[in-house]
Amino acid sequence: MREGTKYVGIGLDWSKFSGRSIERRLHQWESYQAGEFGPGVEAFERLIERLIATGRVDVVEPGIVRKVATFSTAIARDVRTGRKRVPAGVRTRRMEECRACDLYNGKKGTCRACGCVMTRKTHWSKVECPIGRWGIYEGEKG
Repeated sequence: MREGTKYVGIGLDWSKFSGRSIERRLHQWESYQAGEFGPGVEAFERLIERLIATGRVDVVEPGIVRKVATFSTAIARDVRTGRKRVPAGVRTRRMEECRACDLYNGKKGTCRACGCVMTRKTHWSKVECPIGRWGIYEGEKG
């Protein structure tokens, strides 16, 4: 995953964020989303993680159009690459990562970042977590 892309494309609701720095944070968020953030992007991503974890900002789950587009892209990649599946241990580790993530919706079994059904998506070898918690499976290194 490229530096400064962890939360690009993810919607955040800033309505609960309070403090004098709201304008600055919103400007930083807009610059980050546009790919114009520059130095300090990793620190900003850690800040976003903390804000999500503490409930100061909420992730806005994608709308139905984006969910369909994201999941369709994942399915198409899966078909195009021969429907290769990951070993059970890899799928288990991926689901553990998902369940430990603040963006995982346990009731629906979906990711609030991409909208995908993670019990399906974690089986596929050529897909990755939208925020980089797990990546494309290239086979066991050894």
